[in-house]
Amino acid sequence: MRGNLAQRASYTLIGERDIYRHLKEVAHTRDIPVIFLTVKRDIDDEVRGFNLGAVDYITKPMSPPIVRARVRTHIELGRLRQQLRECLENCPQKND
Repeated sequence: MRGNLAQRASYTLIGERDIYRHLKEVAHTRDIPVIFLTVKRDIDDEVRGFNLGAVDYITKPMSPPIVRARVRTHIELGRLRQQLRECLENCPQKND
């Protein structure tokens, strides 16, 4: 792809949005937490990422231990959400 870095970054962002939307439309990938890893540090870009539904937004330069910790946190949150969902589906209903 030719063009300056800003043009390539905007093409990449468009592609990422398309990928993200596709993930959310497919039933078996809908609940996968998405973390944006990017060079974009502008607050508007970060807000846009969260508005799309990202669970986290990490900008460069990235610290590998911090990225691993945040990924672990989101995996654990997803596991706990699933446990809660299963518990609510299987718990006896109380009649008020």
